Amino acid sequence: MAASEPTDAPRRPRGRPRKPLGDANERSATRERLIRIGLEVLSETGWDATGLARVLKEAKVPKGSFYHYFSSKDDFGLAVVAAYEAYFAERLARSFGNTALSLPEQLATFIDAGRRGLIKHAFPRGCIVGNLGQELGGVNPVFRTALAGVFERWEAALADALAQAQACEALADDVDPQAAARFFWMGWEGAVLRAKLAASVQPVDEFEAGYFRYLNLPAPEVSPGELPPSARSN
Repeated sequence: MAASEPTDAPRRPRGRPRKPLGDANERSATRERLIRIGLEVLSETGWDATGLARVLKEAKVPKGSFYHYFSSKDDFGLAVVAAYEAYFAERLARSFGNTALSLPEQLATFIDAGRRGLIKHAFPRGCIVGNLGQELGGVNPVFRTALAGVFERWEAALADALAQAQACEALADDVDPQAAARFFWMGWEGAVLRAKLAASVQPVDEFEAGYFRYLNLPAPEVSPGELPPSARSN
């Protein structure tokens, strides 16, 4: 007769053993993959429309494992916003942070990059910060604070470029850099939204022309490239 197990032996868990999540590097890579896919999904759909199931499926992550990487859906959303801001900082550096370009060239470089991005993705994708701001800004104080901070930093980047242009006498002294930077971002977000609705870059073109008139600056002779006629007008 076999000896019985000691009464103080640990009980064997029932059911399937839990699959290990891997080492720290693997967990970090999976978290980054979830954020990257979240960037793609949130740029196309709203927050409520973004089911975690789609993100998890594309990332090949079991549903029950999500909370090993994020404490909540809000935590995931804030991580996506932070990643988007980091990506956008590079874009701002190539335009408003590029002192080798004149102010009109900086503005045109930024706007044209946005124009090309809309066309590249056939218009469904927009600005994540703008999208979430419209949807969550009035109902979620955590997101409202985070998104307002992003806009403030974007405004500061453009305000610095405007102030530098003033110092070089390339912009009129009566222009308030801070106010002009706020006006730009309000207009830009609206132009991107209208471009998505119209499936056309015409709202972006009109915003660009209007902002140059607002600053009393000539638009630079920068060709937007070979844009299809369908992208120019509805």
